[in-house]
Amino acid sequence: MENSDQGPIHTPRYLQVIATADDLSRQMGHPHAGTEHLFLALLRDKYAIPTQILSTKVDLDDLDAEIVALMTSTEYLRSSDDEPGDEEAGR
Repeated sequence: MENSDQGPIHTPRYLQVIATADDLSRQMGHPHAGTEHLFLALLRDKYAIPTQILSTKVDLDDLDAEIVALMTSTEYLRSSDDEPGDEEAGR
């Protein structure tokens, strides 16, 4: 589905995942919302195809907990200051 004047039309679920990623970033006290926040938000959407596939391979609750533990670790917070791609984003 595409709107030729403005590009793709964003579905409500797409917008919800983006909003959830932003919320996760704020809740964790991060100064940015990155791909890791998007992945965690997508992982928490039980209707997302990637989540459904992953659920057949791993325990989603365990994966979620591991991701959150890493994202709230001192090492992560220290390394997020030098995140790759900052140059291209104009940061």
